[in-house]
Order: sequence, then C-alpha cells, then structure tokens
Amino acid sequence: MVIDDDPDDLFIIGDALKRIPNLKIEMKPFSEPDAGLAELEETGADLIVLDFSIGARTGPEVFRDIRDAGCDAPVILVTDKGDETLAAASIRMGFSDYIPKQVLSPDSLGRAISNAREKWALRKDVSDHQQMLEKTVADLKSRTHEISEFYHTLSHELKTPLTACREFISIVLDGLQGEINADQRGSLEVAHRNCGRMRVMINDLLDASRLETGKLSAQLSKESMTILLGRAMQNCKSTASKKGVSVECRVADDLPEATVDGQRLLQVLDNLIDNAVKFTEPGGSVQIGAKICAADAERIELWVKDTGRGIEPDRLDYIFERLYQSSEGDSVLHGGLGLGLNICRELVRLHGGDIRVESSLGAGSTFSFDVPVSQSDHATREARLAS
Repeated sequence: MVIDDDPDDLFIIGDALKRIPNLKIEMKPFSEPDAGLAELEETGADLIVLDFSIGARTGPEVFRDIRDAGCDAPVILVTDKGDETLAAASIRMGFSDYIPKQVLSPDSLGRAISNAREKWALRKDVSDHQQMLEKTVADLKSRTHEISEFYHTLSHELKTPLTACREFISIVLDGLQGEINADQRGSLEVAHRNCGRMRVMINDLLDASRLETGKLSAQLSKESMTILLGRAMQNCKSTASKKGVSVECRVADDLPEATVDGQRLLQVLDNLIDNAVKFTEPGGSVQIGAKICAADAERIELWVKDTGRGIEPDRLDYIFERLYQSSEGDSVLHGGLGLGLNICRELVRLHGGDIRVESSLGAGSTFSFDVPVSQSDHATREARLAS
C-alpha cells in the first residue's frame, strides 16, 4: 500500500516498484489517509509506503493511526527532505526505513523493502519468542506454587503420625508400660533419635514452604542474648557430650537486650551448633558467643566456631543456598535435606541482619551473624526470599 497525496509521486513510486527485479508486487495507491486506513482494516497489507506530508496531516500521525488500528506491517517513510535528524527520528518512532524522494529508484526502494521485511520478520520472531518465554515463566510460577503447596501439605500430614510415634516411644522408654530390657531400650532409643531427625526435616520443609510463600513471620520481643545462648547450650548438651565434643559459651559483659524473635533466633543457633558438632571430630570443641559489633554499636554479633573439618573454598559461596550440601556424601552420612543453612540465612535476614562464614580446611569454621538491638515499631515482619 502506498499513501501519498501527490499523483506524480504515486506514479513514480508505482513505476519504481514495477521495476524492482525478482519481486512480484501488487500496489494499492491511496491519496487520502482515511481511505487507506479503511482498506487496511478490510484487507490488510504486507508493506506500506507512506509520504511524510499528506495534506494537512503528517506521515508520523498516519503511522500512529496505522498502529492503533492493529496493523503491524513494516512502514517505509518517503519525504522531500533529506534530513538525517528526521531519518533517525523516524526509525526511533518505529518506521522500518526512510528514503528521500530525490534518491528514490528501483534499487533504493528494493533495498528498503528487503530490509523492512527482514526487520519485520526478526521482530516477529523476537515477539513470538518473548510470548513463549512469558508463558513458560507463568507455567513455572504455577508449578512452583503447586510444589510449594504440596510440600506444605505433605509436611503437615507427616507431622501428625510422627508426633504420635515419638510420644509412644517416649512412653515405653519412660517405663510407663512396664519394664524393658537393655536391648529393647537401645532399639527404642535409636527409633526415638530418628523420629527427632525426621521431625527436624519436616519442620525445615514447613519453614521452606512458608519462606517460598512469604508467610514466615517473626514475633518480636525483648530478649537477653545471655539467656538465649544458655538455652542453645542446653539444647546441644546431650548430642555434644555423646560425641565427645566440648561446647563453650562466651558472652560480652553488659550486653543489651535485643528486640528479636527468640524462638526463631534460637532455631538459627541450634542449627549452627548442631552442624558444628556434627562436623567436629571427638575431642574437638565448639565455641558460641555474642558481643556488640565492632563496626556498629547498635548491632549484636553472634557466632558459632568449631574445630571441625572446614569447608572447601570453592563451596563457601554456595553454602547458604537451598538444598546445597557442602560435600556429596553429607546427605548420606549425616542426613538432612540441605535446607538448614538456607533457612538460617532467611531468618537472620528477617531480623534485618546478615550471616557469614569463614573456614579453613582442617582448621574449622566460624559462622557469624548480626541483628539490630532495636527493630522497627512493627510487631511482625514478613519473611522475604533473596532474589
């Protein structure tokens, strides 16, 4: 389609189109833009040649009407003005090409048409690919939501029977249903410990699904770090003693209370201490502590330091990622889902803090994190995943 209000120009463009080699063209000439737009709505066009000045209207104005009508065919602008600024502006507007009338010929018009068709095909390919990607992203989000809901439901469904198993084993171990011999006690203690391990993994799955959906929250209150670390020491006492690993606590004097979720912070400490004991050989030691941050007196730094095997340098950047195990055999030898450290990171971030690790192979690891002494006035903060 050619839209130009000058009959001579319509003839010149039509003649040039006829003489383009190896290209069969059916030309529809229009001297009135409205008539051309009506035809476009009726039958469409593969390519449009548009004059810059069409009566009282301009080519760019008609171009916008063409696009508003839903026609995405390539459009070539022709004009009496050989202005490079105008050429650049027309390309930015979305014209496929620009030809001054004084250089219009079968060769120049043929090249412009060829380039316009190639650009249009490329844009269509990009648009189709983008639509495909958008659909894929939408499908992945939907599937991720389904998986998250499945984990959440599965965790809840597993938790109820597991709690019953654990409680009944405890009843038998406590002798409430009669005396048991040493062999029976040993077997029941193994079952009880494994129920505990499974409970930890189920809780990790629940927390991971809550993090995924942004439903994990912190209930903030004033907490003493001394008391919190004492509870963490008590929680790890039995496991560390059985393995022959000593645990020491160091808390700075006059440490202020911090506005935190005590249960969530204890969860972080328990996980870090459990890992430290797990990867420290008998005879080794674990140190936990808290102090005012050297760089910021309004923050408290807590740490867990061990004399264990250490972590390979190339794995340190990934240690807090979901489902990551620091060694290929860890999931077999020590159990776990690879969610613990990821949950620790998100719980620390939930408090407005950051978690770090320093490690040397054969010399142990130090996990440290900081939390602000005071939080905002909000009683609850929503947990948000890292991007």
